[in-house]
Amino acid sequence: MTNPDTPESAIMLDFEQARRLVRALDFYSRVWIGQYRNIMLELSFHHPAGRTIGREPAPVIKALLTAIRALAIPRLAEESWGTNLGIWSEDAKRISGNRAASAYDLQQVVRHAIAWHLHPEGGHTVDFGKPILHGDWPAPVCACRGASEADFSLTIELVPEQRALLDEALGAYADFLQLDFARMFTHFTDHVRALELADTLSNILDDRLDNEIRTRCRQSAREARPL
Repeated sequence: MTNPDTPESAIMLDFEQARRLVRALDFYSRVWIGQYRNIMLELSFHHPAGRTIGREPAPVIKALLTAIRALAIPRLAEESWGTNLGIWSEDAKRISGNRAASAYDLQQVVRHAIAWHLHPEGGHTVDFGKPILHGDWPAPVCACRGASEADFSLTIELVPEQRALLDEALGAYADFLQLDFARMFTHFTDHVRALELADTLSNILDDRLDNEIRTRCRQSAREARPL
């Protein structure tokens, strides 16, 4: 969201918005580098339809994602399911136009600011680690307020390119939440057959949902849409 009291280049988020932003940036960068296993994990554990889809999605879902990955990222076509390009690799930089590393930069900086503000005593999770930046732009400036999650706010000052990347990551994650895989994968590839397979995946998953779950998916997608 925007706020008249913040600079034009800044956005202000409450705790839930900041949490969704970190998750969306994480999801976005992982898809770029070929961690499609993360899509299955998100479906099972963090998606509104998770209980309906199940903790172990059907083999056909993995098969479709594997086929999509082979077309979208030919470098991984013959690699195992657990292999990826690596977030700072030259392959990831080339295929994503360095979007993967730049999104990971944003994620690191935001989660670091949140963690140290809410827990100044420190901690042992990755959130407390100093960000290691490899993207195209300087680290965004983050300012946190509030002593708890309930009254927390985060202001982030971004250059225009970072704001566009942030919106794209949130848009891709919103498409995922709505199970619109054809639209989601347009953020990562223009391969026609890959997008056809993505549409097939959407139809298979949609057939498993009742109207209540579909409504919850749409609501989650609306909440994750670009700020």
